[in-house]
Amino acid sequence: RQRQMCIRDRLLSAMSIIKSSLDKQRILFCGAGSAAIGIADILCREMLHSGVDEKIAKNNLYLFDSDGLITVDREDLSEANLKYAQEVDLETNFSAAVEKLKPTIIIGVSGVGSVFEEKMVRNMTKENNRPIIFALSNPTSKSECTAEQAYNWSEGKAIFASGSPFDTVRLKGKTYHPAQGNNAYVFPGVGLGVVASGAT
Repeated sequence: RQRQMCIRDRLLSAMSIIKSSLDKQRILFCGAGSAAIGIADILCREMLHSGVDEKIAKNNLYLFDSDGLITVDREDLSEANLKYAQEVDLETNFSAAVEKLKPTIIIGVSGVGSVFEEKMVRNMTKENNRPIIFALSNPTSKSECTAEQAYNWSEGKAIFASGSPFDTVRLKGKTYHPAQGNNAYVFPGVGLGVVASGAT
């Protein structure tokens, strides 16, 4: 829950950068497990609170698992997946799904390293002036892409966040400081609790 709220806050910060709102975004998740569902639920609620119709909110959220896009014609879906099943043709390749859906935001919670490919990020950058790329799987070896890749492939235009920390990136005379997109709430609290209580 803490992680999901932190990701929501990172996305809201991204909205202030691009001067837009969540309901204007097309969000594609790489991963359709509990992490993806939890984040999707929070983003859906955020849109509902801003006055967006529930159907419109859910239509902005696409999930992709190891068998492909979560679509209404699939018969292998859990109840949690079903609420985000979309009326689109099944696509079993994530890169092809990005090309087809043209998302403004991709969120990686798959635990599969390097699934965000160069061509995919370059295509996103052609479609969006500031593509939002959250590669959230831990540890960094499982990250869907690195910060350096996201910035290089987008020519510095990507708004990037990761699940584990990445070093700063230098590109064409600019320095980019990758944001961490999870655990920002719970870790400081745990640290303060340990220090305050003298626990070991």
